[in-house]
Amino acid sequence: MKRRRTNRDMIVLGGWLFADLLLGMAMLFFAANTVGAPLPTPTPTATPNELATAVARASRNDATATAEAQNAIATISAFSTGIAESESSALQTVEALATADTLAQSAATATANALATEVAMTAEERATADAVATAAALAAEATISAFATVQALNLADVDEITRQLATESALATEAAIAAKATIDALATSESLLATQTSVQATEGALVAAIATANAESGANVLATANAQATEVAIIAAIATENAVSGANALATAEAQATLAQATIDALSLNQASSESERATAQARLEVVQTAVAALSTQQASSAATATVIAQQAAANSLNPNPILETFTVNLSGVVSGTTAAVDDARQELDRVLAPYLEGEGCRVGFALTSGNSATVPEGIALSRAINDIILDEYPELFGDAALEVFAEPGVTPLGGVNLELFFFVGCVPSEVVP
Repeated sequence: MKRRRTNRDMIVLGGWLFADLLLGMAMLFFAANTVGAPLPTPTPTATPNELATAVARASRNDATATAEAQNAIATISAFSTGIAESESSALQTVEALATADTLAQSAATATANALATEVAMTAEERATADAVATAAALAAEATISAFATVQALNLADVDEITRQLATESALATEAAIAAKATIDALATSESLLATQTSVQATEGALVAAIATANAESGANVLATANAQATEVAIIAAIATENAVSGANALATAEAQATLAQATIDALSLNQASSESERATAQARLEVVQTAVAALSTQQASSAATATVIAQQAAANSLNPNPILETFTVNLSGVVSGTTAAVDDARQELDRVLAPYLEGEGCRVGFALTSGNSATVPEGIALSRAINDIILDEYPELFGDAALEVFAEPGVTPLGGVNLELFFFVGCVPSEVVP
């Protein structure tokens, strides 16, 4: 059964007819306007600029390769020479930073070139370039982080080396102060020894002058000529020479007496000799015998005098071999004068000095006192405190002794005390301190 047509269907049909009419008229007008005119230039299909793209890619790849090579070289150079010395480390850090700046400038130039050529690229090429640029940026960031790490390590090394140099400088300063104190102590010791030697030489010259005066006056020819108080060997030699001279004089006198006696005997046998000749010979014999007796007495006196002088000189001579005594005290307590610490130090001195206090003929002529401490002033203070105790408590042993102090910084145990004692010759300790 067919559908019945309505007014609406007629309207639709009329619309389509009107549209077809308009389309036909448009084609008619278009054809009328193009009759006799040249054909329009066709729009060319867009093609990629392959040359520009290749150049851009080559430039980008060259810039990236150069930057990566320079980064690798700078990194290797920084790591190979970064920890040698403080000055070299600082210089290398500056060079590395300059290299980083150069690389940053090169990267910026390459980025500008890439942006200039990016206009001619397609969307795919731009995406590729962006990916490459992102990778290069990440590599540059990693390189910069590595440089920052190396710089931090170098700065840490510089700080450590600076601290070490400061420590070594402080130790060198303390060592120089200790050395100067030791040199001053030795110089003082040499000065004291030189003064003592000068005094002894003066005494020896005085003895020699007295002996010469005695010889000129005839009072004592072989007494104490040219004797020196502390030169035991010289005195012994002089005494030996004097003894030999006296023996020669005595032998000469005895020979003269024998000759005079022989003359008297000969005159007695010769009856022709006069009484005056025999009397003269007898008188000569008596004179010679008197001289022999005087020379014998003088020789014995000279030997006794030389022995006494040698003993006195030996008693006033220092033994060149020092005796070392060591003990440990409370460093801070002794320096500050704490009663308990001072008493403990006195007990230690009683222990180490007991053999010489109870011995025979023990007198100290010179003593060096050193204290172990952290610093030089503290060691000097400890040595002086010990010397004060020594002079107060043991005057019979250190009455006329010269005492010197010095410090030994950094030597353990802290509070250790070393006594170098130079005794006069003839000291016999009662026992050996363990």
